[in-house]
Amino acid sequence: MYRLVIVDDEYYTLEGMKRILDWDKYNISIVGTATDGISGLDVIRSKGADIVIVDIRMQEMDGLEMISILRKEQFKGKIIILSGYQSFEYAKSAIDFKVDKYLTKPVNPAEFEESIIKIIRELQEENGDIAEGLPDNFRRILEEIDRHYTENIQLTKLAEQFYCSSAYLSRMFKKYVGMNYVDYITKKRIEKAKEMLKRQDMSIDEIMIAVGWQDPKHFRAMFKKQEGISPSEFRRRNQKL
Repeated sequence: MYRLVIVDDEYYTLEGMKRILDWDKYNISIVGTATDGISGLDVIRSKGADIVIVDIRMQEMDGLEMISILRKEQFKGKIIILSGYQSFEYAKSAIDFKVDKYLTKPVNPAEFEESIIKIIRELQEENGDIAEGLPDNFRRILEEIDRHYTENIQLTKLAEQFYCSSAYLSRMFKKYVGMNYVDYITKKRIEKAKEMLKRQDMSIDEIMIAVGWQDPKHFRAMFKKQEGISPSEFRRRNQKL
């Protein structure tokens, strides 16, 4: 089970987060809750956490300060921020602290569920257990994509190759991956681009072509949409000496 910790000083928000999803359905267990950043750190350190949901504005220690400490302690889990404020500065800080999702209150249940599905997918990829629970035919489709995602693979052609309909394939992506086909391909390309950007042996345009894009403007737009920063800024922050 994935371990979840919820940190929020508003009673009704805290109780609402407990009930917003059928957590067991997603193989998630709420291992602890807290009402401020200080006690939140204690719970996370003692119980461990794969996912943390935290409010920004709290007494004693706010959410951003708590996240900053967690990142300094090399916490690798996923973090979702809840905020009653649509603030550029808060959003910028969230990007700096590598927060996985920034949601404003009141939380939209559908958007929240979509965020959790995406986070689970990422955890599965990182832990190497994405294949668990997948139908054999869909597993083979994902393996085929892994081999050819830098190419121009159309969903219709992929469906024909595996003798299924495009509609069926679209449903499988939404159900098991938590995103549509185009977003899945985009994510894989950008993850590969991030690996390559950490090195200095290729230019950004060469990396763009290597991962399957031809249009520099589109590549940079998609990269910034997913990562919150440009490819050049990502390279600057992640240079390997």
